[in-house]
Amino acid sequence: MSKVTVIIPCYNGERTLDRCFKSVLNQTYQNLEILFINDGSTDDTLRIALHYAAIDPRIRIIDRKENKGVSAARNLGIRKATGDFIQFTDADDEMLPDMIETLYHALKENDADIAVSNFTGNPMFYTRFTNRLYDLHKESDLLEYYEDTFCVLLPWNKLYKREVLTTRFDEEVHFAEDELFNLAVLRDANKVICINRPLYIYHYAPAEEDMEVVEEKSCLHKIIDATSEDSKNSIWYMGREVLPRRRRILEKMLAERRVSNIDDFLYIRVFDFYFWELSAFAFMKADKEFIIRETIQVFQEKEFLKSLAVQEKYGIRFRNLKGEKLELFSRLFIELCLECYEDIMENDLSINTYEIFLFHFLRIFCIEGTRKSAKYNKLYELMQDVKNNTTKEAAYYRAFCEERTFSRGEVVV
Repeated sequence: MSKVTVIIPCYNGERTLDRCFKSVLNQTYQNLEILFINDGSTDDTLRIALHYAAIDPRIRIIDRKENKGVSAARNLGIRKATGDFIQFTDADDEMLPDMIETLYHALKENDADIAVSNFTGNPMFYTRFTNRLYDLHKESDLLEYYEDTFCVLLPWNKLYKREVLTTRFDEEVHFAEDELFNLAVLRDANKVICINRPLYIYHYAPAEEDMEVVEEKSCLHKIIDATSEDSKNSIWYMGREVLPRRRRILEKMLAERRVSNIDDFLYIRVFDFYFWELSAFAFMKADKEFIIRETIQVFQEKEFLKSLAVQEKYGIRFRNLKGEKLELFSRLFIELCLECYEDIMENDLSINTYEIFLFHFLRIFCIEGTRKSAKYNKLYELMQDVKNNTTKEAAYYRAFCEERTFSRGEVVV
């Protein structure tokens, strides 16, 4: 069987490294090369890695004395890999035992270049997708794959044919570098197969169950802390900053006739990043008034308004709100989102909170319009889901609304 290289970049991962190594070593697919990149760790990371390397000869350790970041570590792993296929995993996460085997067979059976699994442990990401083979030479397939899920942004829920990894992670970018990498990889891929099974377990922080005493804060913690001091540090604004780099990748795809319209691809993430940010704020229990201020600010940014304009051709119209009306609608929107989030978390409901936030946005800020394009669009499809009560999220949302009468000034929901 073909060799799969698993690349594990790590900086100060002593708290979670055991579970990560065990999940990789317990894979039912055994022909593995495990490249562990110690990225200048100052804790016990290297000792733990050496312990596992002594147990299993498939582990190769690359020890860098200087911390150069996750992108540089992954790039080094790609250069050193000898496998026919490449799988990334993060040192604070874990894989289900049959993840690599499942993705490998999916690749082979469908003659695909990338196999993608669903994942669990993270209510922030919108991950609605089905078992589906995408032909990336069809623009409609490419657009649907890119728009339909957050999975296109992530490196760790995928098995790649090594030959399609001609691009590298941008080492100058420290936010959304995953998305830029995966978008560029699509230029060299022909087919993507999606497997709607949660084969990867994503963890927010070094140890959520011990979050109060974690000294080394997670990336998410740091972003929320920085945002509270200066909103321009927020997830949405950092996502906006990668627009020029994303445009350069898409311009190459346009020249190669892989896409015919850059804006569809360029601005969908501008919209999505706000809802990822809102989910993070809710999870981290950020101050409500701060979230409202951030929302009002983002909703007035020209790039966010552009993202709305791009989506209007798909059958969605947006209310033109300014001043006091924008503040009124935004406050109601945030209060309802946080109320739903708290209810879902307290009752341990298996509901995608990201999708619930989108439902609230549709109900408060949107009007159904005339569909001008047959292309897939997430917001339009969600609006139909609420109408037809076709998903558990739509059913939860309708029940939530039926139990309450929402009225605030000129806002009636």
